[in-house]
Amino acid sequence: MADHSLKRLRINLASVPLRNRNLYFTLLGLLAVLILAAAVGGGLIYFRYHGRNVASRASLQDLELSSESARTETASFAAKSQEASRRQKARVDFANEAVYFKSFSWTGFLSEMERSLPGASHIIALTPTPMGKSRVEVRLRVVSASLNEMLAFVNNLKAPSFANIRIISDEQKGGEIVSEVSLTYEEHR
Repeated sequence: MADHSLKRLRINLASVPLRNRNLYFTLLGLLAVLILAAAVGGGLIYFRYHGRNVASRASLQDLELSSESARTETASFAAKSQEASRRQKARVDFANEAVYFKSFSWTGFLSEMERSLPGASHIIALTPTPMGKSRVEVRLRVVSASLNEMLAFVNNLKAPSFANIRIISDEQKGGEIVSEVSLTYEEHR
C-alpha cells in the first residue's frame, strides 16, 4: 500500500531548468550588486583615508624638520652658553672673591690672630687666599724675640678657628727669629 499523498523529493534540479535559472540569475545579480556596493564603499573609504594619510605624512615630515631644527638650535645655544661661561669665568670668580672678601669678618680674624701673638712678637706680612664661603688660607711672616715665643705663638694658634698650621721657614736676623707660617682660618658664625 503505497501512499500517494506524499510528494516525491526531486533530486535532479535540472528537471525544471527555467525556474531554477531565474533563481540563480537573481541570486547572482544580488551577489553582483553586493560586490559592487562593497567595492564602491571600499573605494570611497580608500580615497578618503588615502588623502588623510598623505596629509599626515606631509605633516610628519614638517614636524621632523622642525624637530631637527630645534635640536640644532639647542646644540648651538648650549655651545654658545658654554663659551660665554668660559669667557666670563674669570670675571665671575673675581666678583665672587670680592664679595667673599667683603663679607668675611676680618676684625674677628685679626682679633683671634692678635690673641695668639705673644707679647714681643708681631706680624710683618699677611697674605690671605679665599678657600670657600667662610675659610681663608693665610701665609704670614712673624717676628719673635726668641724660639720660645715662636713656639708659644704656634701653640696659641691651635684654637678651634685655626687648622693646618705649618712653619714653612725661619731665620735668625739680629737676635730675632723671622718665621713664615701657613695656616687655615675658618670663621665660626
